[in-house]
Amino acid sequence: MLGDRKHLWDFFRRIQLYALKEGGVCKVSLGPHTVYVICDPEDSLKLSNICLNKPYLYDFMEALGKNGLVTAEASIWKRHRKLLNPAFNQQVLNTYVNEINVQARTLVSQLAPKVGKEPFDVRHYIVNYILAIITRTLIGLSTNDHLGIGTDYTQAIDDLLILYSNRIQKIWLHLSYIYKWSALKRRENQLLDKVKDIINPIIRKRKSELITNNVPDINSETTSTSGRFEPVVDQMLQLAEERNAFTDDDIGQHLHTLVAASYDTTSNAMAFILLVIGSYQNVQKRIFDELQEVFGHDDTDVTKQDLQKLVYLEAVIKESMRLYPVVPIIARKVDVEVNLSKLFSMMVMKVALVHIIRRYRVTGDINNVECEFDIVLKPMKGHHICLKART
Repeated sequence: MLGDRKHLWDFFRRIQLYALKEGGVCKVSLGPHTVYVICDPEDSLKLSNICLNKPYLYDFMEALGKNGLVTAEASIWKRHRKLLNPAFNQQVLNTYVNEINVQARTLVSQLAPKVGKEPFDVRHYIVNYILAIITRTLIGLSTNDHLGIGTDYTQAIDDLLILYSNRIQKIWLHLSYIYKWSALKRRENQLLDKVKDIINPIIRKRKSELITNNVPDINSETTSTSGRFEPVVDQMLQLAEERNAFTDDDIGQHLHTLVAASYDTTSNAMAFILLVIGSYQNVQKRIFDELQEVFGHDDTDVTKQDLQKLVYLEAVIKESMRLYPVVPIIARKVDVEVNLSKLFSMMVMKVALVHIIRRYRVTGDINNVECEFDIVLKPMKGHHICLKART
């Protein structure tokens, strides 16, 4: 299937280039469906804000996250998004900075044995970094729990995303009455049972602890008492208790969606960024110079005030994500007339890149990377970089 996923990305990329040539939009016929491909950023944002319903391809993920923010119907999505917005405002996100610094230092330590060695695929290390953050801040797992439970859980989520990508490529499996008899459907059921068996007991346990006022303080495991945070699952459980806002199934589906949306996307985006930085040493030097201006020679933690000063680093992150979009395709069902004119992840990436680039000089080659499409954009042969210690 690796070759098929590469061909799928090549197909999408050709359509995108054609759309750019035609002024940012083009019309494509795919069997009985008419698809409009839009590449202009302003038009894409306008369409996403007006047309909230998703095409049938999103229904493939319904069993994983029926009422999650990616796959829910517009009526449910709007209500749940309004309820969840306070859990992701900037004030709340700022309470995660201390935990992100802790995990970023762990990432730098794990990379140390690779310094001065042959090229290696850095994504595995970044996945562990992202995994530690999301299982702590979203699910509220302890340090001991997240290493075992989190790895199994996110691997199952990853396998499901690949499975859904494979189904997209097999047109005959778009028909539900054929898909339900397929080997792919049997594999989906196994993976769904696995993620539910992992996450449902955690929700029940956390719910019981909240009811009895016996919630363990996971902040006590970090190196500082500043930046205390409340896991997102606790905030959803409180909304369920006080306002009857979510069922246990809703909470599970939102967690599946949030984990999938943050774990796979952020890890791939950051791996691409390191490859880009490693390919352009002049850019890396400007990033390092900016870090010296902000932090001097001190190996201090990154604060919320520091993040605002890292202007060039943020520009590099955004440019890398423009060239290698982590989710290269977002689809909407156009059910109203639209006139066209032609969150958290940034913090996680900036903090880690500060710690990595202060300690190591990165080298790599982005120019010969071939990509494939697995819901998110990935290199076919990994994100290989080299590290050298800075003196």
